[in-house]
Amino acid sequence: MNAGTYSMSPIREEHLEQLLEWRNSETIRSKMITDHLITMEEHRNWFKQKEKQATPLHFVFEYKGKPVGYIGYTDRDPASGICSSGLYIGDHEGLPPTSGFAIEFLMLEYAFERLDVRKLWAGVFSFNRKVIQLHELFGFQHEGLLKAHVLKNGQYEDFALMAIFSGDWAEKRSRFYRYFK
Repeated sequence: MNAGTYSMSPIREEHLEQLLEWRNSETIRSKMITDHLITMEEHRNWFKQKEKQATPLHFVFEYKGKPVGYIGYTDRDPASGICSSGLYIGDHEGLPPTSGFAIEFLMLEYAFERLDVRKLWAGVFSFNRKVIQLHELFGFQHEGLLKAHVLKNGQYEDFALMAIFSGDWAEKRSRFYRYFK
């Protein structure tokens, strides 16, 4: 799936070292629920489980063919038409300012067009204002707040629950699509 010079493609074994480097960086780890340093063995085991999935749910986000980030879907329930999502940009070097919009756009497109979900949800730490604002811009609504939910650095942090429905995305999509033709 692509949007102009941006694309997403299923994770392959050759991506594992780069993904692990990004995932273990302080910048990314600090915004994840699971924030311990992940070993390559853990990472390979995670990949082996994901590799067995009939429908790809974990992707590298690319700019001009170069991997620069990650998009993933979890908790998929086809019967209920729901799925959760997560994303990050691991390599900002040389990326245009629109890259955040592009990764969000591709994440939403795949969820609603390929996974055929009716509702996509995400959990975001309340301190992660950039991602909350990005989700809001694209149509996510706040559905709840889990107060003092996760212990991070000796402090309990709030966790925002956000979601967007397929109909809401259908209305918003054209506003963003024109930027990625």
